[in-house]
Amino acid sequence: MIKITDLTYCYNNSRAEALSHVDTTIGPGIHLLLGENGAGKTTLLSLIGGWLKARPATAVEIDGIPTANREPSVMSQTFMLTDDTVFPFNSIRQMVEYHTPFYPGFSWETLTECMKAFGLSIDQRIDTYSLGNRKKAMLSYALALHTDVLLLDEPTNGLDITSRHTLLELMARFCDPEQTVIVSTHTVMDLKNLFESVLVLAGSRLVLSSSIADIESKVAFIAANEPHPQALYTLTSLGRLEMIVPAAVAGRPSQVDFTLLFNALQSPSRAELLRILNS
Repeated sequence: MIKITDLTYCYNNSRAEALSHVDTTIGPGIHLLLGENGAGKTTLLSLIGGWLKARPATAVEIDGIPTANREPSVMSQTFMLTDDTVFPFNSIRQMVEYHTPFYPGFSWETLTECMKAFGLSIDQRIDTYSLGNRKKAMLSYALALHTDVLLLDEPTNGLDITSRHTLLELMARFCDPEQTVIVSTHTVMDLKNLFESVLVLAGSRLVLSSSIADIESKVAFIAANEPHPQALYTLTSLGRLEMIVPAAVAGRPSQVDFTLLFNALQSPSRAELLRILNS
């Protein structure tokens, strides 16, 4: 269980707040983290993963232990993968030899299956991989660690369409029900069927932290040629109107449109939409 309490974070020599008064609790499941560029997504993941130290330390805890303390018991159950992550060994097999002793949940079977699904060899030199294949190898390794907390920052960057679908299937297969996985991404559609909740950052603040089921019980996402009189937010797209309306007036349930939801929460409609979602 990840608990974040009144988290405010500023980088050194900056008065600007990268994160401001963030409060939430994140349990097991696969969670989507959304936010515009510079909203603080990577900063939040880095604080959860212990890459950055929260101040005070108790502002970010995993199972009651501050991540800023970098306790081995917590670090061995937490892994973060970003676009900037570099594996410091020649091959994934060598990475396993030197790195996995720190991660007791590592599974050779999972690694083998993931690498096979991506069409990769465990023994191939990492520096000979293309950018996309390097990302596939790193994702395979991250999934194989089976950490309690897995943080993925833009995991589909560099992947082609087929590989993105493969990642979806691998995450559905190998992410444990008791595992907490947070995915920060701008390409929501690739993994949309996996997400159980969504967190949205806007202007360094966490404006929404809600389960998908709860959102779908309160609002509906519809498309029409004419505006709906009770629309909470409307976006014109390719000549059609995409709208968020109260669930009670929609007449039928709908799946969350993450792009429409994100745009609405960056707009003047945010206050009214959040009033309904938080009711």
